Amino acid sequence: MSLLSDELLNKYIDGELDSNTAEEVRLQLLKSGEAQKRYNALVKVHSSLKNLPAEEVREDFTQMLIQKLQKSFRTRKSDRIFIISVSSIFTILSFGIISLAAYLIISAGSESESTGILAQFFSLFNSLGGILAGLTSAKIMSIIGFIFSFGIIISAYFFFENQKNSRRRLKKL
Repeated sequence: MSLLSDELLNKYIDGELDSNTAEEVRLQLLKSGEAQKRYNALVKVHSSLKNLPAEEVREDFTQMLIQKLQKSFRTRKSDRIFIISVSSIFTILSFGIISLAAYLIISAGSESESTGILAQFFSLFNSLGGILAGLTSAKIMSIIGFIFSFGIIISAYFFFENQKNSRRRLKKL
């Protein structure tokens, strides 16, 4: 055993080595001044650590931790409910638009069986394009822009409030 590692010296200090290995370490320490210096330094650290007072934990620490975790789970659940609600609204709107388009295609298909479904689909989009072209007046575009802007501002407000609350909850933990 030519080199004594810190791990081996720590085990020697703690008395965790078998008698043969402990004797070899003791002989190495007697032979090597470098190993003796490292050993003395580790003994000082070991005794300093033993003299440190044990950390005291409040009696209600476990209960307090459980309450904070439960509170965190409740807020995550409410955030999840909000996200699911918003997603549900968009899903229902999308489903409604798709259903309306399908209904118009099917009802238009029953009126004239000679044209194909693809032609009916393009006809529907052509008529929707005409409706959208009628909505491009300055007054209507202002109203639509206001609605979209208001929606974005409300979404941004909830997003930043959620971020602020998340940071606050993380700091408390």
